[in-house]
Amino acid sequence: MTENKVEGMPVISKVEILNRSPVAVGIILDPLERILLQKKDGGYLWLPNKWAFPGGVIEEGEDPKKHTLERLKKNWE
Repeated sequence: MTENKVEGMPVISKVEILNRSPVAVGIILDPLERILLQKKDGGYLWLPNKWAFPGGVIEEGEDPKKHTLERLKKNWE
């Protein structure tokens, strides 16, 4: 585990970043212009049980918009 400081508060990370992959995420606004987030379940490797924008890693050559729309559809079925 590594420990870092963010705005004076300790942040514990169980995952070390080995390389960075491109990601695509969606930002959804409701009629009152509030941002809707997805709560990850405990099985996620990256930030389990945390709130996040829906989306994920995209493969080389994959269209980010198409990927994000597919992820949104899958997550809200």
